Amino acid sequence: MQLAYMVCTVVSFDDIVRRISLEGEITSDDVIKAEIIKQALYKQSNLLSVGTKILPPKPWAQLDAKWTFPTEVDGEFPVPEGAVAMRSRPVQQVEWGAVMQMAEFRFAITDWAKARQQANLTVQQMIKRGAEWFQECEDSQILDAIYARVGNTVSVSPGNEWDAAGVSTDPEKDIMDAWAEILDHSNIGLEDMKNVALVYPAKVDNVLRGLKLIGNIQTSLMSYLKGSYGFTFLPTRYYDEAGSTKLQDDALLVVSGDATGIHGVYSGGAIPLSETWRENGRGQEFLTKKLFFTAMQPESTSVTNSYRVVKIANVI
Repeated sequence: MQLAYMVCTVVSFDDIVRRISLEGEITSDDVIKAEIIKQALYKQSNLLSVGTKILPPKPWAQLDAKWTFPTEVDGEFPVPEGAVAMRSRPVQQVEWGAVMQMAEFRFAITDWAKARQQANLTVQQMIKRGAEWFQECEDSQILDAIYARVGNTVSVSPGNEWDAAGVSTDPEKDIMDAWAEILDHSNIGLEDMKNVALVYPAKVDNVLRGLKLIGNIQTSLMSYLKGSYGFTFLPTRYYDEAGSTKLQDDALLVVSGDATGIHGVYSGGAIPLSETWRENGRGQEFLTKKLFFTAMQPESTSVTNSYRVVKIANVI
């Protein structure tokens, strides 16, 4: 009961760090400190993450996730007055799921750091670095999962890459072509249309933010598409321009939400997610774990990709 109260009273990341670092501000119990450090790492990593803005984290009590969904069902229409429709039967059941992977971050506040009055700085810096580590782990899993399930592709011809500034370079057309692919092939509705994100290499962020003349108005392409279509723009450094890993040299137009995929984060009590212990002769150790999975919903039993994800190839 005491722990729940203490966690709820933390109102910001900086406040979390301050309360951890001052002995007695919350409690002298190191177990409580370890839990607060975990909360700080989780909160900050979600703020930094691109992937969790597309597939918001969901608490998940089990390590495995497996379920089925019907792609369509039958029913009756019109139903005669006084009659009752037959029970709906799934026409096709699709199975999907995932198994959690675990990321860990461990650091120590050494006796020497305490003696030099550096414990506060150590906690601050290690929480920031740890949050970045968890963010990298989650983004790699989520973005890899999305990239692997691309439903359709729009290709940018060589010489017209977004950073090439060629005569025929046209990011707006490329994005609109990708949007047309989603509209043509997916089953998204009006609510889904409000939750569309463009994930793109950070290298071309200036191209999307730069001012240009659109419809006789001086504005940025990002502002125009945000205002006209409600798209969210998410720059990422998770790309590999000259290689074959990560998002390579591509951008992704993705419909966010559970119908596209699910990102589950372990919330069960069987595995301790925050631990601390004294290492004799050295100092206090803190270990934080984060277990999570990402499962993309297939279109059907025969189509494993998602028409809610379109790749814009060769943007850089």
